[in-house]
Amino acid sequence: QEGRRELGLGAGAARQGYGAMSEADEMHAGGEALADKAAPHDAKDAGEAAPGSDAAGDANGSERMEDGADADEGGSGGHRDGRDDDRNDEGGEQGSRGDDRRERRRNGRGGGGGGGGGAASGAGPMDVDLGVASRAAAPAPRGPFPLPSASGLVFDAVDLGKVMSKLEETNGELDGQEGHLSEAEVGALREMASTLKETSRYHASSISRGAVRALEKALRWPADKVFPTLDLARVALLHPSGAEQLAHGGDLFVQALAQGASEGTTLALALLGARVAANHFRHREAAGPAVDCLVGPGAASRVVPQLDELAGFPNKNVRLSVSTALLNCCNALAHGKKGEAAAEDVAAALAPVALKVARICLDQGAAEAEAVRRALLAVGCALAVGADCADTAQELLAAVDAASPAAA
Repeated sequence: QEGRRELGLGAGAARQGYGAMSEADEMHAGGEALADKAAPHDAKDAGEAAPGSDAAGDANGSERMEDGADADEGGSGGHRDGRDDDRNDEGGEQGSRGDDRRERRRNGRGGGGGGGGGAASGAGPMDVDLGVASRAAAPAPRGPFPLPSASGLVFDAVDLGKVMSKLEETNGELDGQEGHLSEAEVGALREMASTLKETSRYHASSISRGAVRALEKALRWPADKVFPTLDLARVALLHPSGAEQLAHGGDLFVQALAQGASEGTTLALALLGARVAANHFRHREAAGPAVDCLVGPGAASRVVPQLDELAGFPNKNVRLSVSTALLNCCNALAHGKKGEAAAEDVAAALAPVALKVARICLDQGAAEAEAVRRALLAVGCALAVGADCADTAQELLAAVDAASPAAA
């Protein structure tokens, strides 16, 4: 199984939004091309051997050790003191040590990359990576679920220049109407976009309260105009300061899902609704209110039906986004609310939605394998919460067994 990889997915309102998109743009926006760069909280499979690593060089290493052992034997046998017995004994001892080293090399150090870590054999089909940045040896994980990090997976790729251009164009169309932003408010959003571009400075930068107020005002735009604002909010949630100020008891979490799942919704809103929900879990400042919203009164009517509606949206990019949102929700519940009755109830309701996404994606074949993987992980995390969804798990296994070999 491939390890968890940080998403490099485009902002995107495909077929609506920032102008006509090329085929390559649509692939990037939809998430078919996953970025190889790992965020600090994520990593590639700890057991994966890199090219040129110890695993790839075992044979050469064994040959070098054999040569060394032969040289030892030759050296010990080269004394000219006439003591044949001692020479033979010494050569035999050196040969034995060379054999021991070769045996240890074969049995104890194969398969690790970089610092010699990693298992000799490959991961099983449902194993999850350890989630550590280093490939050095790490303690064995407690189990595959929940994921090692509570922050889950996010959608972080964006062209903020295009987002701001579309936002300002839309604001111009609202001139004289309710919700129109003043020049000062637009300037505050420009400053926010500049801050969000400097990802390496997130730890030392902040987003002004004025910019957040302007963003919140723009989030109340009509449904057919709000998508560039939602896109900016999606990225702002990845900044610690933005996550803290936008959380507001889960209001944005609920709003994004509601707009994405509304009747007659567009592809852009469905895509962004699921991605805004998923990005809430990057930082605890926004993840906490989202989890509280999941387990709070009325969660069954405010969250689960919307995710279920989005799961049936006829677009593979939306399905990938929904499977990621489901995974992050269930994973966060397993990390923070395990064993609590309200969390178990919500997880039991989310598991069938994840199964629904998995089944639809399995029917599409290998092209949607990543969405299937995330949906399966969501079910596993729901079970880790303590949810009573054994029937869902059985249905899941039956669906996987019935899938074509390529899809499975």
